[in-house]
Amino acid sequence: MSLEAVTLPPAAPPPNHLQRWIILILGVFGVACGIFALISMWRAGAHRGPLPEQLEDTIFLVNSIAMMCIAWLIALRAGRNVANAAMALAIMAIYLNGALGEALQALGHVNDGLARTINAFTFFAAATLFVRASQRFPVAITDGRIDTSATVWGRFKVTRTTLRALLRPMLLCLTIGALTMSDEFGPAALSAVARLLIILLGVVYFYLNYKAGDADERRKVLWFLAWATFTAVTAVVVIAIRAALGPGAFPRLRTVLGVAISALENVGQLVCFTAAVFYAGAISPSLVIRKTMVFGLTTALLLFVFATVEVFVHHEIVHLLEVTDTFASSLVGGVFGLAFHPVKHYFEHLLAAFLGRHGKVSPAESGSHISPATP
Repeated sequence: MSLEAVTLPPAAPPPNHLQRWIILILGVFGVACGIFALISMWRAGAHRGPLPEQLEDTIFLVNSIAMMCIAWLIALRAGRNVANAAMALAIMAIYLNGALGEALQALGHVNDGLARTINAFTFFAAATLFVRASQRFPVAITDGRIDTSATVWGRFKVTRTTLRALLRPMLLCLTIGALTMSDEFGPAALSAVARLLIILLGVVYFYLNYKAGDADERRKVLWFLAWATFTAVTAVVVIAIRAALGPGAFPRLRTVLGVAISALENVGQLVCFTAAVFYAGAISPSLVIRKTMVFGLTTALLLFVFATVEVFVHHEIVHLLEVTDTFASSLVGGVFGLAFHPVKHYFEHLLAAFLGRHGKVSPAESGSHISPATP
């Protein structure tokens, strides 16, 4: 047999062990920061700030904890795929930035040098990783894909050149660095615009992959595109409301709208990301991950409800029953502990019924056997 006739198999991609371990370690650290910030906020009570701000921070932290748990599971079960690992790392960095900021605030570091330095660094890392993930999921975008793109950004030389240039890591880091400085040290309006531009970059790259991809690639990227677009739309709405109301005007209306939009934004992000992973099959999760997801969502939901009950009911229990604060907290915590299993069981049946109606449950997953996930 001649040497020309020998065909060697393609080399296997290098494993992402280091990146997976980074995500797993960051996940444990980020969830710990989120839980610490929640506990500190509940203990501080009125000293932490007005009730609407506490409620808004609670929603944000619960959502951050849930999103970091999902990213942790992706890294654990499907992180050997380069695109999956990039997306998991981006999600982890985004929500770690927020949870770490809340934890620093709970420790008394509010807009001091340490807090601003850490926030700027983690914001830069999260923004860079987010745009890089949008360029690489589900497949890496190339110059050719941008040049032949049937989108408005592929029709004009200026946008084509800009998007091609930002595929280079060095130019992307410089651009995100400039936007990070604008966000951290600029006025509120410039900060909002800088954040919006970063989100829009992710939307553009996700959309490029969606338009150029086949049916499988479109299915994988659709809900991530929806996640980024929803975040961009809510950012525009916030900017418009602030501009319409003006600084310092209608404080009660601004508070109500702020809490409502924050709740809508966090719930919408969680729904889109959960749909991408556990419904559309973008990361190919197994029944093991879905069960762990149910466990995480149940914990997040009960934490949020527990915080709300603590704020509104705790004082009434102490006053009516004439018991100590410790006994009232133990009583409320015991009730929620007993409710955990029934709520988790209900979510499991609800998710199984939903996936069954849409043909997403395989025979192996519908029985008692749990098969390993295929990355």
